[in-house]
Order: sequence, then structure tokens, then C-alpha cells
Amino acid sequence: MLKSEGKISEEMKDFLLSFNKMRNNYAHNLKFQPDFEEAYKIAKEAQRTGIYFKDERIFGVEHDSKDYYNIYAIFSDVIINTFQELIFKNPSIFPQDEVIKLMVKTTDTTTIV
Repeated sequence: MLKSEGKISEEMKDFLLSFNKMRNNYAHNLKFQPDFEEAYKIAKEAQRTGIYFKDERIFGVEHDSKDYYNIYAIFSDVIINTFQELIFKNPSIFPQDEVIKLMVKTTDTTTIV
């Protein structure tokens, strides 16, 4: 839907489908364990689509990425940065005031029981 409405690029669509395929493997196969190479590949794909990372080591030279990041840190950065890319570049779909309310609500630790 986002691609057909011109909200995301073909590269972003392909990246999201690729990431979703991996997520589905994990969600539907409890024995599936992503390895570093898969995490690194996803980070490289994200970077090629234009997703911003403040630390280039995450997708740069593979051995640097492996030295500084573990699989879960890579996936965490990819998910957070992809989310930000989608919501902040599509204010007609994700109104900024609603995004800010949601972000405040999810970071308010006083609501956690």
C-alpha cells in the first residue's frame, strides 16, 4: 500500500519485505536463530535504502560490526531506525502529534505495572 501510494521507494519496499520474511521465520519457527551474517546483511540492506544510522560501524566493515555489535543490537537499531524513517517521512499517514503522544506513552515508566 505505501509503495503504490508513492510513500516509500522500491528499495524500501524490498527491504521491508526481506526483513518481514526473516521476522516470519523467527516468529513461526522457534528453533530459528539468526546469525551475525544475517543481521549484518539486514543492516546493510537498511543502509542502502537510506535508513540513517548514527554509527556507521553497524553496516560498515563486517569485522568492525562484529566487534562492536551483537545480533540483537543490530536488529534493535534496524527496527528503531526503520520505524523512525517510516513515521517521520510520512506525516500524512502518521500525524506527528499522534507519534509524539505514542512515544511519550511508551517511554513513561510510571504506566508499567
